[in-house]
Amino acid sequence: MVATIFVCRSITPTVVHPASSTEAALLLAEKCLSLRLELETSPCPREWWLMRRLGLVVVLVVVACSSPTGVDPRTPELPVIDPAALNELLTSLDRPAVVNIWASWCLPCRAEAPLLQQAHASFGDQVEFIGIAYNDNQPGARQFLDEFDLPFPHYFDQRGEIIAELGGFGVPRTYFFAPGGELIETHNGVIDEQTLALQLDELLAR
Repeated sequence: MVATIFVCRSITPTVVHPASSTEAALLLAEKCLSLRLELETSPCPREWWLMRRLGLVVVLVVVACSSPTGVDPRTPELPVIDPAALNELLTSLDRPAVVNIWASWCLPCRAEAPLLQQAHASFGDQVEFIGIAYNDNQPGARQFLDEFDLPFPHYFDQRGEIIAELGGFGVPRTYFFAPGGELIETHNGVIDEQTLALQLDELLAR
């Protein structure tokens, strides 16, 4: 849940209620900008300047792990995975693997999700795709998968143990493994179509 509160002595405090979709998030941003302009042009410019100078203008953002709406009850919870279990899975594979670390609250992860879906549709019979939800909650992760329809196995790593083991910080991150589990390449941040295609070609050429 996200709430933004602006305080000014001559303007009634306004609360923008939780955004439950991309459209609602854009409306939230527009409302925030409107409120800021209203404050800056309010009849109390001197009070506004003093309050800002003294740090008494409050912008409070509260992020709470509330359960997202619209989760398909047929979507199962993601099984928990740790580094040892992932290593066992990767070493058992006789084909290359792409491991993508994502989170439902991560906007760059949402941006690259359609590309991963397309890559799986094209290469899923040759490459094992694995998704791992990082530092997330089960309802949010399930809603993410419902929204983007990523039809490959996904796991849950709330404490970020996989990234700690493989190296790196933050999401999204994509790891490329040869058959048998040898780590070949790591990509930090959003992956683009050209980079993903190049890495997949190199994996398949090995």
